[in-house]
Amino acid sequence: MTTNESAVPRQGSPTGSDRRSDALLKVRDLRTVFRTGKETIHAVDGISFDVHAGETVGLVGESGSGKSVTARSILGLIDRPGAIEGGEVRFNGVDLVEGGWDGHRGDIAIVFQDPLNSINPVYTVGNQIREALRIHQGLTGEAARSKAIELLEDVGFRTPPGGSASTLISSQAGCNSVRSSPSRSPVTRTCSCVTSRRPRST
Repeated sequence: MTTNESAVPRQGSPTGSDRRSDALLKVRDLRTVFRTGKETIHAVDGISFDVHAGETVGLVGESGSGKSVTARSILGLIDRPGAIEGGEVRFNGVDLVEGGWDGHRGDIAIVFQDPLNSINPVYTVGNQIREALRIHQGLTGEAARSKAIELLEDVGFRTPPGGSASTLISSQAGCNSVRSSPSRSPVTRTCSCVTSRRPRST
C-alpha cells in the first residue's frame, strides 16, 4: 500500500473548513516490511492520510496491496517476520510507533474480515456486548442491558414484530456474527479500523 492507492473519505465526511485542525488519527509515511530471509516485502510503503472525528475513510487498492497490513500496523498488530520500519501513527497527538500502543488499547480497535474470530458463537450477543460494557465502562445490570440494545439498534438490528427488546440480546452470536461484531467497537473505542474484501461475483 502506497500513497498511490488512495485513502478516500466517505461522501459527506467533514472537509475543508468543516474539519478540525487536528485529526484524530494521522498516518505519515508509514512503512511496514516483511523479511523472509530470501527477500524483503514492502507491504506498506510510505502511506499517509488523516482521519478526523466523525469521518469514515476507505483505503482503496488491489487485493494484496496492503490494506489490511496498514490497518494492523495502525493497531500495532504486526507479528514477525513483519515490522514497522518507519513513519508515524499519531492518535490524539501521540505517536504510537514511538511510544507504544499499551495505553490506547481501549481507544482504538479493529474489526477483522472474519467476525467469527471476534465473537464466540456459544454465548449470546448480549452477553458479549455487556461483558465489554462492564469491563470498559463499568456498566452492569439494566444499564448494561439497555446500552447493549442501543448498540445493536445502531448497526441495524430491530425488535421483531410481537417480540421484545430482549430478543435482540438473547440471540446466539453465531447467527448474527457478521452484523453484530461491529456493534462491539463503539463500546470502548473512539476510532475503529474495519478490514474487508470486495465480495466475489457469482
